[in-house]
Amino acid sequence: MSDVAFDPATPYYDLSPVDQVKNLQWRIRMREAALHDPDLQATLRQAAFEDPLFFFQAFMFCVEPRGRAKILPFCLWPHQIPAILAIDKAISDSEGNMEEPIDVVIDKARAQGATWICLGLILLRWLRDDMFSAGLVTRNMDACDNADDPSSLMPKLDWAIKMLPYWMRPQSWNPRVDRLISKHSLTNRDNGATIVGYAATGDVARSGRNTMFFFDEVAAFETNDAEDAMNSTQFVANCRVFCSTHNGDTGVYYDMVFGDSAGVKVVLDWKDNPTHSRLLYRIVNGQVMPERPEEAAEVMKYAKKHAADLERLKRRGFVKENKLRSKWYDTQCLRKGVAPRGIAQELDRDPRGTVGKLFDMEVLDRMLDKYCKPPLWEGTPVIRSGKLYLIKQEGGFLKLWFLPGLDDSAPLGNFVVGADIGTGTDSELSSNSVLVGTDSATGEQILEYADSGIAEARLAYLAVALAEWLHNALIIWEATGPTGKRFANAVMKESNYAHIYKRERENVRSHEKMEVYGWNNNKTSDKADLFEDLWVAMDEGNFTPRSDLMIRECGGWEWKDGKIIYRGTGHGDRSIATGLAWKGMKDLRVRGLDKPPEAAQNAPYGTPAWRMEQRKRAAQRDDDDDLFAGFRREAAYG
Repeated sequence: MSDVAFDPATPYYDLSPVDQVKNLQWRIRMREAALHDPDLQATLRQAAFEDPLFFFQAFMFCVEPRGRAKILPFCLWPHQIPAILAIDKAISDSEGNMEEPIDVVIDKARAQGATWICLGLILLRWLRDDMFSAGLVTRNMDACDNADDPSSLMPKLDWAIKMLPYWMRPQSWNPRVDRLISKHSLTNRDNGATIVGYAATGDVARSGRNTMFFFDEVAAFETNDAEDAMNSTQFVANCRVFCSTHNGDTGVYYDMVFGDSAGVKVVLDWKDNPTHSRLLYRIVNGQVMPERPEEAAEVMKYAKKHAADLERLKRRGFVKENKLRSKWYDTQCLRKGVAPRGIAQELDRDPRGTVGKLFDMEVLDRMLDKYCKPPLWEGTPVIRSGKLYLIKQEGGFLKLWFLPGLDDSAPLGNFVVGADIGTGTDSELSSNSVLVGTDSATGEQILEYADSGIAEARLAYLAVALAEWLHNALIIWEATGPTGKRFANAVMKESNYAHIYKRERENVRSHEKMEVYGWNNNKTSDKADLFEDLWVAMDEGNFTPRSDLMIRECGGWEWKDGKIIYRGTGHGDRSIATGLAWKGMKDLRVRGLDKPPEAAQNAPYGTPAWRMEQRKRAAQRDDDDDLFAGFRREAAYG
């Protein structure tokens, strides 16, 4: 028996057990008893028609391909009950008052059964209501009605009808006649009810009339398709039900969830699911805090056993202060290939985290508001005869968030210079070559240089000059491709600079350890990891950005069809250079170095030995007199 209190709107729900094993045993007994008893069949059918909860508990099944038992009785979770009753009432109310159309918006987390709930209610009315007419709308027809895909909507209904006892189906039911795949339709010839599937276009049921429309995963519709489908169904049906997970902070679905439009809003959250929210807890000030007293001991035992996993989740950006979590939620986060953006989209009902953005937009907003500020110094760096000069100039390529000393000296510190290398073609469409300097002790950005007209080798010479000026800073660059190789050659061979980012990698043939220089961006996940590490560092206060242009560029990186694309102002180069600078800072911190290990190979700035090294390096360069002759602003160099 159910432990839910009696409700006059659901008079028969408490007759069916909610435990799956007991429920299945009850269904077997019920069907055996009704097999040759027409009166009992009629009684059970009437109970299902009067009580939608009883219909689910007595006659609906669900498919779980991941488990050992693939087909399970549909036993309602507590948070599904008010959702079912709210949607069912909205459909009935819309029929009772033709002057007041009702739209229902379901804001759901993944795996809460929302689609099956809507299909079950539609199936119930198709069985029960004379002339009932429903339209099912998905992003394309394959998602709506594909006989080879059981996850599409119409085949789900086919299967649900098949699972009904014969006496619950229409008496005239003939799937060869009443289920027309060519027309994507289901017809109940006993009462004239119909269900028709549509792809999201501007012609959805245009000029027709329907009791209701169900839009599944509407946030995944193309923007124009969603708007067209909304417009074409506005006067066709008095009730429309929109169900989706979030897919961005713009569009039709986002406006319905967060706008002030009238309608019924239904939430299906994993935190209200008794199975998914088991061992619910928060992390407060770095400590695990059980949410429910009765689970406290078990939560602490779980946290202790999985401490390494929780630390890994924190590093990956999945753990936020005071945010509800559970064992199930952690398991979803730990699955291979899952990123914070996917969890935000599928589980957290967070539209700003699901724009396909690689950076947390709330974090970026906070950085712009609290930490970004105009540079304290702007100008142009010039190298002549191996010496770095700073020429102050408003709007110059080089921006500093500190004031150089009287002799243009840099402050003391342990610095990192991250480099993103452009092509140096100097056109409006060219990407910038960017250098970003950071202080590993304070975690602050202290420098930015951005120029689209500087070639790879010249950028490398400037990076070395700035790094030496910053007391032998660590240089880290993107080593992928020919531009990365030319930059590396200029840094390591031509300039003989030693304090560079390197890591060990196993030789595929010899299986020996070998050193790899620079950062390799060989896989999509490499850049995703770089960006996620950066915004997590900003969120946790380990990195303080200063450049507002860099933060705005961070917001332009998005996912599309499994690939990383840039859709913002500029080209996103500042964010890559900054991500590399943070990666270099982490490397220094892991090694616990106050001074670079190769510092002895580079003479201290300003000493005679340093001047000799500069002369030697300058002699190795073909254009010793003016290394930056190719810059756009030659006049700025005197």
